[in-house]
Amino acid sequence: MYTKIEGHSDLIKDGTTGAILNTNNNAYEAVKRRHKINQLQKEQIIKQEKDINSMKEDISELKTMMKTLVGKLVEDGR
Repeated sequence: MYTKIEGHSDLIKDGTTGAILNTNNNAYEAVKRRHKINQLQKEQIIKQEKDINSMKEDISELKTMMKTLVGKLVEDGR
């Protein structure tokens, strides 16, 4: 059996478990949407971090190659 909670039109109390339940489906859907948006944002940040780390590795490799090339040119007297 459910009873309404005075002063809160969207809340009811389950008489068996004592749980307070929100009956506002729009609020529930809004929470689900916010959660999904937050999850997508977290995934996007993780992807961007991976991309940045990959670019850092590429730049490091390029720097190493450039140092090797310049070193060889200096050795050859160019």
